[in-house]
Amino acid sequence: MIRPCLVVAVILCALSFSGCGGGNSSASTSPQSNVDVYVAGYEYAASHNKVAKYWKNGTGVALTDGTQHAEANSITVSGSDVYVAGWEGSVAKYWKNGTAVSLTDGTYSAYAAAMVVSGTDVYVAGTEGDGDGGWRWVAKYWKNGVAVPLTDGTNNAEAYGIAVSGSGVYVAGYEQSGTNTVAKYWKNGVATSLTDGTSEAEASAIVASGSDVYVAGFIYGVHDPTAQYWINGAPVALPEHFGSIAQGMVISGADIYVAGQDFLTQTQAGSTVGAVYWKNGAEAMLADGQRPDGVAEAVAVSGVDVYAAGREVASIASDGNSTGVATYWKNGVAVELTDGSYDADAHSIVVIGH
Repeated sequence: MIRPCLVVAVILCALSFSGCGGGNSSASTSPQSNVDVYVAGYEYAASHNKVAKYWKNGTGVALTDGTQHAEANSITVSGSDVYVAGWEGSVAKYWKNGTAVSLTDGTYSAYAAAMVVSGTDVYVAGTEGDGDGGWRWVAKYWKNGVAVPLTDGTNNAEAYGIAVSGSGVYVAGYEQSGTNTVAKYWKNGVATSLTDGTSEAEASAIVASGSDVYVAGFIYGVHDPTAQYWINGAPVALPEHFGSIAQGMVISGADIYVAGQDFLTQTQAGSTVGAVYWKNGAEAMLADGQRPDGVAEAVAVSGVDVYAAGREVASIASDGNSTGVATYWKNGVAVELTDGSYDADAHSIVVIGH
């Protein structure tokens, strides 16, 4: 299984105010008074377990108690209701206004990666182990708690993003083919392969806009992954330095925003990874140089403002393990949600005007 660096799951991108990044240094670091900024992720607790949580305008709300590992991977707001999808222990679940709804029973490991609310329906994309020893991953989504498998368990497969447009339910992810993974998406359960299986590839996020389907992800070249997106199956490569991964995306008007990470330097001692977003293919750096590494995992646009969420590395221990600060950026200016005492990450962001 190939996973993006520093990230456990990739986030759903929606249209308008919610999505998956970034921008310019003239903005204030405090949220605007006419918008609410919601960010979902995790922070380790003193118990040494991850706590699933979200932040509203910088104030944290814990969804789990730290007795077992948990993460919040996706957040969306519908009216006065706040929905967060993720996992706790081995159970895929979502929380509505802090109340947990389990999607699996814990027999096999599972997680929820992305969600969208359409009218009264709640859609969640994710992955669960199968019944054959539980070691193969099955890509699936749940509609109002009812599972819809997208693969049959013959090959490993995972679902990372979901979008709903009209009667279409779109899910992005990958399925194993031989020794490599094939980036693909499913519309109403019917798969479309975005790559041919000659290289490792994954689809991380998906947006459906009118008759167009946009998918963000990455494909491995000779050595390193390369971020790209697809419009109706046609690939568009994104500029990079020494490798890159696309994590999330959003469409705002005619503009295409993709959030991710770019390997800025590469030496025998290691690489430096920068949080970035691309607007219509042009790369914009998010890190301010104060942190050694960073990654943007989600992007949202509200009016002329671009927001991204992810993490910056606060410190790297002698064993190579890093402590991250959950962060979002507004127009390129970082707003730190945690203080670096415990490792933390931000996976998803939505911005709601009022």
